[in-house]
Amino acid sequence: MKILHFSWEYPPVMFGGLGAHVVELTREQVKQGHQVTVITQQSDPASPVSEVVQGVHVLRANNAYPHIPFSQESLGMWAHGFALGSYATARDHMGDWIPEIVHGHDWVGAEQTQLLARHLNIPQVITIHATEFGRHQGWLVTRTSRTVHARELRAIAQASRVIVCSEYMKHELVDSLGADHRKISVVPNGVDSSESGSFRLPRQSHEPFTIGFLGRVEWEKGAHHVIDALALLNNSRFRVRIIGIGSQLPNLISKVARLGLTDQVDLFGYVSSERKRELLSECNVLVVPSSYEPFGIVALEAGLAGVPLVVSRAGGLSDVIPNQEFGYPLEVVTGETIAQCITEIDQDPQESNVRAQKFFNRVVNVYNWASIANLTTDVYRVAMEVESHE
Repeated sequence: MKILHFSWEYPPVMFGGLGAHVVELTREQVKQGHQVTVITQQSDPASPVSEVVQGVHVLRANNAYPHIPFSQESLGMWAHGFALGSYATARDHMGDWIPEIVHGHDWVGAEQTQLLARHLNIPQVITIHATEFGRHQGWLVTRTSRTVHARELRAIAQASRVIVCSEYMKHELVDSLGADHRKISVVPNGVDSSESGSFRLPRQSHEPFTIGFLGRVEWEKGAHHVIDALALLNNSRFRVRIIGIGSQLPNLISKVARLGLTDQVDLFGYVSSERKRELLSECNVLVVPSSYEPFGIVALEAGLAGVPLVVSRAGGLSDVIPNQEFGYPLEVVTGETIAQCITEIDQDPQESNVRAQKFFNRVVNVYNWASIANLTTDVYRVAMEVESHE
């Protein structure tokens, strides 16, 4: 099958789970014999305009409005310029290679997906990785939020099929955005388990005890709860490592200083995949305290590293860790509930390792990219069949 993806995230431009998903999915699609092209943004003049990476043809498009900055205030116009530039790149570089299906990722990849699908008369699939409505619990108070929400609604309405990563996200699209449940398919995120080998026990030394947080430092991701837990533990042998960047990082640093915890908190910022695995493997626990989480790919990454997990039950995390057999799910996320779980893990490391091993097996067997690519291909076939009958 000839597949064209539009994604605003692709190496070297990576912000979160969306980019990781597209990278692994497209590479697995190539392994399964498909011809795959990804069109993404040209953010670095040093990056090639066209290259093949592990079998995936990557094209990088210039923004049609180069004078528009990538900022909160001008995001809508920037995205429109990216869409026009991406569409032009697709037309200019395809030549005799005509895709059978076009797959856009989130609203930033939707407009060009619609344009190309209409131009070539081929089906379009959209993956909604997260929604503006969900991120802000329905409070769309800014012009940017309302713009993003409107474009998400249009993307969902115009797509032949819509992919989401969890049952939670499917309910969100149906109940909050009014989407047709019949056109929505659930395809989970995944991780590359090929390098994980067998289950590895996390660090056994509890001096010090390392509490990890991995992800974007945004309010909905909940890193501030981890700092609250550290303050309640009130013991210098507990340390926190924050792996990630985001708009809330300055506020988090101020909070750490105000609580007198600067010597116990390490900030690593954005790190490479190799460094991330290394840092995770050194943790005694990873905390995922999100208030909004469409899926929770960081939980899978920790699972492969053999690290016990304390997670909220927000969104897709309740799919990933459905009960206490696989980790420490929290009905209510506060510094106090997190501190209670960390104390339990500290006092009974054998039980935490049993749960971590069960989750490791679940990750390897359920959330592997071969299965995810197969499910995605099934969605393509349904979209093509639906399109042929209309």
